[in-house]
Amino acid sequence: MATLFEKGQFVEGSFQGRPYSFLTLSDAEEGAGSVYGLAMDLIAKRKVFLKKFVDPSPRAEWFAPFVEYHRKLRDRINASGAAKQLIVNMDFFLNENDRNRFWQVIEYVDNSRNLKSFLVSGGTTWEQRVKIAKILMLAVKALHEEVRLVHSDLKPRNILLIPDKDDFRLKLIEFERPVFLDGEDPPWAATEGYFGTPGYFSPEHVRHQRPTDKSDVFTAGIILYQLLCDLRDKNGHPFAYETISSDYNGNAVPEPKPWGSFGSTEKDVAVAHILRLMLDPDPSKRPSASEVHMVLS
Repeated sequence: MATLFEKGQFVEGSFQGRPYSFLTLSDAEEGAGSVYGLAMDLIAKRKVFLKKFVDPSPRAEWFAPFVEYHRKLRDRINASGAAKQLIVNMDFFLNENDRNRFWQVIEYVDNSRNLKSFLVSGGTTWEQRVKIAKILMLAVKALHEEVRLVHSDLKPRNILLIPDKDDFRLKLIEFERPVFLDGEDPPWAATEGYFGTPGYFSPEHVRHQRPTDKSDVFTAGIILYQLLCDLRDKNGHPFAYETISSDYNGNAVPEPKPWGSFGSTEKDVAVAHILRLMLDPDPSKRPSASEVHMVLS
């Protein structure tokens, strides 16, 4: 698919009486149902990520419900406490110069890199990995408890790390197809199902069932194994990656072998135990994100 905007293009219009004007700073990249790229907000004088959704199209029956769904998502995040600091800021508008195509304006986080690049770069310390694991589970806990939302596509690429002196801040990104915990099925579910990423699907995803908070816990468990455990014989993944999307029963989760200690033998045993529980095929046997965060902290 050709890019839908190119570097140097102006995107201008108004939404609800408020003008907007952007200059794209890069060619758009293709995502799941969208294209996105770096842009300059010429009114607010700030860099942003500009995302243009190509699915759904304005002619789709679920276009208006999709826009309302994201309006509710933005309002819930803005009304939250800790979650608002751990989720990339989002705004949105309808581009009236382009058949009311749905766009999002997303916070540009300077000097950040995603967790995937962090994992493959080498040179990271055990202390850094433990700290990131704690912050990640705090973010997932806040997402579930404050926003009442299932991310449904957690993976290292959707976790931003921002250096802060000798520490890290963290933000979750890519909320294209989340699922509210206390609402009806999202408007795309009936025609397109639920979204996720192969290799990071929960068993519920594989069975085409509605993801829950425990689905995020499963996916976070995979990420924690990658962060904390020696998985060199598994290509950095706790399961046999080639078959993970089709069969979990034949892929028993390995015994966690952390790179270091969490401070005591008792704590090491507790962390290993909860990591195993996070990857239980039965969602009812998995801990909550809050319970995982408590054990890690």
